[in-house]
Amino acid sequence: MLSGSGPRAGWRPLLLVVPFLLVPEPSLSCPSSCRCWPDNRTVGCSGRGLESVPAGIPGGTRVLDLSKNRIRRLEWPRGAGPMRRRLEELDLSGNLVSELPGGEEEAEAEEEGAGDGALSGLGQLRRLRLNHNRLRYLSPGALGRLPALESLELGSNPLPALLDLTFRGLRRLGRLEVGGPQLGYLGPRLWEGLPALRLLTITGGSLPAAPSALSLQPLANLSALRLNGLARVHRLPAGTFGHLTALRLLELDGWSSLSELEENSLQGPELLLRLTLTRCNLSSVPYLGLRSQPALRWLDLSHNPIRVIRGALLRHVTRLEELRLVGAVLTIVQPEAFRGLHYFRLLDVTSNQLRSLPETAFRSAAGLHSLGLGDNPLACDCRLNWVVRRRRRLRFLGPAPTCQTPEAHRGLRLDRPPPPGSFLCSRPRIRDKRPQRLSVREGRPVTFRCSADGNPPPDILWLNPRRQRLGAPTPGPFPLSGPALGRSRLLPDGSLEIASVRPQDAGIYRCVARNAGGNDTASATLRVRPLSRHELGALRPAAGGVVRPGYPFDTQTLLVATTMGFASFFSVVTVCFSLLFAWSRAKGPIKHNNVQVDFVPHGGGGGGGEEEDDAKFNMKMV
Repeated sequence: MLSGSGPRAGWRPLLLVVPFLLVPEPSLSCPSSCRCWPDNRTVGCSGRGLESVPAGIPGGTRVLDLSKNRIRRLEWPRGAGPMRRRLEELDLSGNLVSELPGGEEEAEAEEEGAGDGALSGLGQLRRLRLNHNRLRYLSPGALGRLPALESLELGSNPLPALLDLTFRGLRRLGRLEVGGPQLGYLGPRLWEGLPALRLLTITGGSLPAAPSALSLQPLANLSALRLNGLARVHRLPAGTFGHLTALRLLELDGWSSLSELEENSLQGPELLLRLTLTRCNLSSVPYLGLRSQPALRWLDLSHNPIRVIRGALLRHVTRLEELRLVGAVLTIVQPEAFRGLHYFRLLDVTSNQLRSLPETAFRSAAGLHSLGLGDNPLACDCRLNWVVRRRRRLRFLGPAPTCQTPEAHRGLRLDRPPPPGSFLCSRPRIRDKRPQRLSVREGRPVTFRCSADGNPPPDILWLNPRRQRLGAPTPGPFPLSGPALGRSRLLPDGSLEIASVRPQDAGIYRCVARNAGGNDTASATLRVRPLSRHELGALRPAAGGVVRPGYPFDTQTLLVATTMGFASFFSVVTVCFSLLFAWSRAKGPIKHNNVQVDFVPHGGGGGGGEEEDDAKFNMKMV
């Protein structure tokens, strides 16, 4: 008979299996109001109208989604301890949570076995979402029982203040989002104890000033900072980010009172790569503020009242690759606006007031890969011909650019083959090029006539005999200066008016009409006749009551004024000397006081008596 034979031999394998069946397994049940995915251990209870955490959540759950419900207080059901110890992600966004128990309450709850503690027992929790709730107060240390927490979202809560050391104990926290429209105070020691923080987002609609450089000093490892909705802040002090040397991304959005960026406002971050200044009140590109960021690659200035991108002022940002300026009031991009930008490849100026975009604005249009030019009142002429030629190599951003003028090409898209005869220019032609020779008396006004035709309509400027530009300031290579600058005015029809000519204004003036098709010039000669001796300094009415320009006094008036001045002077001097003479006579004769001083010199070796008597002097003093 073999060993192990008999009735009991068949039970031995069964007895070996029974102990494994008695080992408790995580619950495979799922609450009726939720959906469960056992493969990735996720339970989703979003948008079910729940007022509390449901019971029956599987014990092996790693991700729990309770967003968009009506939960007012985080209370765990009985028997949820095993699940809480394994939980890694908890989403409570979009609920009605108004408070989180403080650190002491959490400690007591943990000692009692995780009965009522909200955040106790969550030792493995890595991500917590509490945004879009009703939190009004967050006590310091309330989140200290979450040592493994790496991401925390507290945005869009009516928190009026964040006190010092609110986030102490979260040494592994790498991503933090806080704030809301009511946030008006940040404690000076708020950010202490967060050595691993890399990404920080602050929304502070009621903050009176930007966070100070001293308060941000503990965040030496911060790589991305977003400051949103600081509508009351009108100035960014120099050196605000001076201690954030590791910063790579900076976003300032919704600073509706910020009108300019000072020269040293961004000084500190050595390798800032991305800068966003959107929905602010900047009226011009912050050229001075960008000088300290030569490594900048992505710049977003959308939704600012910026009207012009000036030529060659971005040359300090040599590594710039992308510029976005969407939804502004941009009317002109000057030639050489992006000169010196060797890596420039994307420009998005969608939804502006641009009528054209010159090819000369770029160092090389061949390097441009993406272009956003839609929703602009474009004038389709030869200035945009380069866009049509490169339409197959360009990636158009947003709506396709379309023509608004001329009328024959309205609605024509620049990303499609153009019809014959479109996108052409005609060289300007001055209507009357006959030389103008004007002789004007000094002090009189003078007007030079000039008008021109062309497609597109040409710009007209005037150059004085020194080749200095006169009239209204328009973009061009000529400086706006000269002796007649303050007295000259460019009329709407292109004519130049000088209010009061002077001898130094004489010479040859040139009218220059220019557009993308070329330019045309005309000349005018001015001779200034000096004032005669009779006219010099005169301002006398002429026939018909017209006042002739000149000096305010004639010769007779000057003689009368000079005589009266000398007479007054001598009269005053005479009166003064008379009073002085009368006073001296009233005091009587001058009394002389005699003072006798005996001076006796001292000899070196002692002399005789007679020599000492001879050496006495008498001196009288008056």
